[in-house]
Amino acid sequence: TLVALGPLTNIAIATRFCPDLPKLVKSLYIMGSSSRFGNVTKWAEFNFHCDPLAAHLTLQHFCRSCLVHVVPWEPCLDNCISFQEYDSLFDGADRSPAKSLIEATGMTKWLTKRKSSGEGYCFSDQLVSLIVLHPESVIESEYYDTMKVIFDENDEKFGFAEYVKGDKPEDKKRGLIVYKKFDMSHMIKLYEKSMRS
Repeated sequence: TLVALGPLTNIAIATRFCPDLPKLVKSLYIMGSSSRFGNVTKWAEFNFHCDPLAAHLTLQHFCRSCLVHVVPWEPCLDNCISFQEYDSLFDGADRSPAKSLIEATGMTKWLTKRKSSGEGYCFSDQLVSLIVLHPESVIESEYYDTMKVIFDENDEKFGFAEYVKGDKPEDKKRGLIVYKKFDMSHMIKLYEKSMRS
């Protein structure tokens, strides 16, 4: 199992040097892509916008050989928790390493901004980890044959993802699963455990 939480440049390069890499991986988990709207441009999500050619090549190679799991940007916004729930995770966790890490990485300013706008706390990379650790948390997902990523710099949709529909193979060992909805109670339990460890 391979988990990719950033731009896919390193995986694309590794596949260039080792063309059999996709065959050696059972599952590839990716945080990235957008099919409706982005978070860097109108169309593109950050990880895919950084290197859309790498994303395109990685998806084309891996979807033919193994099962690729993708959490796009939109479900990150659709599966938020309220800030009341988020704040309660820190109750009694003043000396928690997890809380110290959030403060040290400058997340506090971002959180304050989202709180003032009335938005909830949204997860991104954490959703990918949730799928790996607790697949039962998935409520809704959709199967696709592969994904095409626009990498033409002259195209306004640079970094945008187009999911390609196909028939799910009987062995269910290749193709693309795009995740949409989660039971966030599993995420809250994971956070509560980390805050108290």
